[in-house]
Amino acid sequence: MKPNGASTAAGRRRVAARAGSGSGASAPRPKPPAAVRSSAKKPAAKRPKLAKPTKAAKRPAGKKTVRRPSPSGSRRPVAAGGPSLAERLPSLPRVSLPAFRLPRPSLPRIGELRLPRPSLARIAELRLRRLLVIAAVAAAALFAFYYGWFRDSSLVSVKHVTVEGVAAPEGDQVVAALTDAAKGMSTLNVDEGRLSAAVAGFPIVAGVSAAPSFPSGMTITVTERPPALIASDGRSEVPVAGDGTILSGVDLPKSQAAKLPVLAVQHVRTSGRLAGTPLSKALVIGAAPAPLRPLIEGAKIEPGTGAVVTMKGGFRVEFGSSAQAARKWAAAAAVLADPQLHSLTYVDVRIPKRPAVGGS
Repeated sequence: MKPNGASTAAGRRRVAARAGSGSGASAPRPKPPAAVRSSAKKPAAKRPKLAKPTKAAKRPAGKKTVRRPSPSGSRRPVAAGGPSLAERLPSLPRVSLPAFRLPRPSLPRIGELRLPRPSLARIAELRLRRLLVIAAVAAAALFAFYYGWFRDSSLVSVKHVTVEGVAAPEGDQVVAALTDAAKGMSTLNVDEGRLSAAVAGFPIVAGVSAAPSFPSGMTITVTERPPALIASDGRSEVPVAGDGTILSGVDLPKSQAAKLPVLAVQHVRTSGRLAGTPLSKALVIGAAPAPLRPLIEGAKIEPGTGAVVTMKGGFRVEFGSSAQAARKWAAAAAVLADPQLHSLTYVDVRIPKRPAVGGS
């Protein structure tokens, strides 16, 4: 196939010359330099094979093509026939730019992190704390279990009661009252106040104490007020304890009543306790040892001397106040037991450490 005249450089020049001649006469075009002519004779360099243009893209030869600028402002495409832009531009030397690096911040150097190694004492302390916490939790659980349920449960309720120390005539009534009160308790929760209230109506009972026996037993010990004298007003008489408590309802055998000293009073009370001068006399007489009680004939209060007890045989024992009556009786008993003492008028024990004897 014969190449088109516009496909080479010489052909394009001829096409341009014809177009100029058709529009009118013009000045003769100067000849190109020899370098250009020599380059024009050279065959064109082989170009890569392009895709065939479509029918719409074909233009008749010799017709000038006007290229409109791209609306996007892109570069004007290089003509396919001439050398490329990279071939026409001289080769530029490569410029090596220095690499841009951010300055590395200088941080203070941190030493190697070393965890403190616990000592044996620290380990022992931690174990001790752990054991203490476990023991505290266990103790709290046991405390809640004990006081919340087990302490008053039927497993430890009192079922067997033993009463000791009761010798009074109404001892059976005292035992029955204490037994009923004790059976409402448990061996782990003993209320002695409740037991004392149960026998408060018996003046001969001075106090009670309880000793539980796990799981269902209890022993109750009764402390009695034994009769120490007889209070009499000439018409009636009543036994009285050593602390002045009137033991109403206590029936003493005649043999026992004959061994007790008699205290004269203006009026016999049936309950409660003696008061005033009778109480001072009763406190002194009630503190006398049992062997000396049958020797007592009476007691009185003298001004300046205090309580004076008259003994059989005509001598008297001067006590002063009723304080420390038991110690004063012990001093008087030591004087009366002296074998070298044959006769005496009085024994002064107002100062128990230095008793005085008169009339020997």
